[in-house]
Amino acid sequence: MMNWIVTHQKGIKHALLLTALLTFLLAVVSYSISRLFAPGFIPEQFIPTSLLGAITPAISVLLVYELLLLTLSVKGPFVIFIRRQFEVISLIVLRDLFKKMDELAVTDIIPAHLLVELAVVGVGSILLYFFVEVLERIESNFIKGALKEELPTKNSWLHSTKGWFEAGLFVFFTVIVAYEAVGWLAGVPGTGFNQAFLELTFSGLIIFNVTLLFLTLLATEGYEILFEHSALIVASLTVLIAISKDTLVAIPLIIAALLFVIVTLMLHGFARGRSISGQLKLLRSRGGSTK
Repeated sequence: MMNWIVTHQKGIKHALLLTALLTFLLAVVSYSISRLFAPGFIPEQFIPTSLLGAITPAISVLLVYELLLLTLSVKGPFVIFIRRQFEVISLIVLRDLFKKMDELAVTDIIPAHLLVELAVVGVGSILLYFFVEVLERIESNFIKGALKEELPTKNSWLHSTKGWFEAGLFVFFTVIVAYEAVGWLAGVPGTGFNQAFLELTFSGLIIFNVTLLFLTLLATEGYEILFEHSALIVASLTVLIAISKDTLVAIPLIIAALLFVIVTLMLHGFARGRSISGQLKLLRSRGGSTK
C-alpha cells in the first residue's frame, strides 16, 4: 500500500490540493450563507468566524497531505524524515498565524497579548522557513545518503520487521485521519485536525523511529548512529512537547529544536572530515556536489 502511494504521489498531491481549494471555497460559501442569507441553516462547526477563518480548514487538508509524506519518509534516510517534520511544523505555524489573524479580525477591543502572539508567530514562521531551507541544503549538499537507517538485506528477519513496522505506522496514520475527519463531519466534540491529532501523530512517528533505531543497532556496530540519531530524536521530542504549549513558548522551542538539528548535522559533516567553513560555503548553493 505504501509503495502504491509513493508511485501515485503526484496524483494524490493534485487531488488533495483540489480538495483544499474546494474546502476553502465551501467555507467561504458557508460563511456568506450564514451571515447574509440564512443564519442557522448550516451547522455551526462548518461556519468560519470570518473570511480569514475560511483559510484554516484548507490548510488542515494540506497538513494531512504533509503528514502523509512525513509518514512515508520513514522508508528513506532519517535526515529526510527530520526535514519533512519541520516542513510540517512550518505549516502548523502558518495555520496558527491565520488563526491569530482571524481572532484579530473579529475582536473589537484588541488585547495586547494577541498582538504579541501574532508578532511571535509571524516572525517565527519566517525564521522557520529560512532554517528549513538551510536544513534542505545541508541534506542535499553534504549529508544526502549519509544518515541512512537501512537494515542490511542479509538479515532477513530485521528487514521484514522494518517492513511490518512501516505498514503498521501507515495503518495507524490512516485510522486516526479517518476518525478525525468523520468525527468532525458528524459534529463529534473534540474531533478535527486539532492539537490532540497532531500529538497522537507525532507520538506514533517518534515511537516508530526510536524502535527502528534499536533495530538498526542490532544489525550494525556503528554506535555513532546511536548518538547522532538520538540527538535528532531529542529534537523531535522537543517539537512534540512544543505542540501542547502556549504560542510564546512553543515557537521559540520549535526554532531551538531546528537549530539543534542543523548544528548536529553540521557536526556530522565535521566528524567525517569536512571543515565547518567549507560546509558553510556549500550552504550558499542549492544543490552542490558531495565530492
